[in-house]
Amino acid sequence: MYLIDKDLNYIAYNKAYSSDTNVFEENPNTIPLSIANNIKLETDFNLNSSDEDVLIYKSSSDDSIILFFNIKINNISKARLVCIVNSEEYLSSKKFIFTFFAKFLEKIYIHYNYTAYKSNSNPQLHYLIEDFLFSNKSIDNFDLEFQLNKLGWKINNTYIVIFIKFIKNSEVNWFGSYFSHQLELRIENSCGICTSSGIVLVINQSKCKNSKENLQQELPYLLRESLCKAGISNPFNSFTSLPTYYRQAEIALSVGEMLNETIWCHHFKDYALHYMMLKSLGEFTPLQICHDGLLKLREYDTQKNTEYYKTLYALIFHKYNTSHAANALFIHRTTLISRLTKIFEISNIDLDDYDTRLYLMISFYILNVFDN
Repeated sequence: MYLIDKDLNYIAYNKAYSSDTNVFEENPNTIPLSIANNIKLETDFNLNSSDEDVLIYKSSSDDSIILFFNIKINNISKARLVCIVNSEEYLSSKKFIFTFFAKFLEKIYIHYNYTAYKSNSNPQLHYLIEDFLFSNKSIDNFDLEFQLNKLGWKINNTYIVIFIKFIKNSEVNWFGSYFSHQLELRIENSCGICTSSGIVLVINQSKCKNSKENLQQELPYLLRESLCKAGISNPFNSFTSLPTYYRQAEIALSVGEMLNETIWCHHFKDYALHYMMLKSLGEFTPLQICHDGLLKLREYDTQKNTEYYKTLYALIFHKYNTSHAANALFIHRTTLISRLTKIFEISNIDLDDYDTRLYLMISFYILNVFDN
């Protein structure tokens, strides 16, 4: 039997529970991540967080019987008493005894206002980052630098920001603080802030000996096991740029989920070009802003059943090497050259002009990706 708060921190447990060393394999103050991930999958356990009676359900992982009771203060769930029994024998009697004990424990809890071990390893750093990102207060750079120095960080250290979102958005309400702390335990010199939409993890890479290797090894595993996805910003060298790079992490996740939904970690550098092209459209549609020569080629192809648009794209893609472009199109080089003559006649494109070549590459990207 054990008592936990809403962030899955232990408040108390009995001798039988503490004799199982697996439950304290990571941290004696919180439920292990492996057990927490199993709890997340227990629908009955999670959907009944507001119930006032003792509830019973059968665990899907090991067929054990779970009794639990939500302790509330002012009608808000603050903690949960959990009892694990091995069989359904005398279950009604066990429930009766558990109910009596749970109601009595609730009175003690309310009277003494028990609190669990606080997860934040460095609460001052948490408050500083939370204020800097989400409050409307203006923070002077000198004061910011002074506070960071007191906490062991420097304003010009190298940082990255990771924005983590749960696949089920509702889970952030009760699993967010716990998972944020688990990330801090596993990724050195990191600070996690739990928000209503996800977790913001700030990592000081300058203070990490093996930050990149550690991150590459730990993060995908943690995300996969906890059913989360993440967007990762580019590194930056000034703490004052934190809000901008937090935005990068958000963009990396939103664009990454749209383009590669099966990937757990999305780096902004992998989607920066896509985002830049998307923003370059502004108030225009792809057809309104792209090179008119390409639009003429597409229209001609539609009317005459030709492949001039595809041919010009192959030429540019293969760095204007006619032999490589012809091979990619499965045509003879002489056929390609003949097509190019017609292409220049229709489109009036000048490939000797640098700005034209750049405009064509941007237009090809926009038309191929954004014009549906």
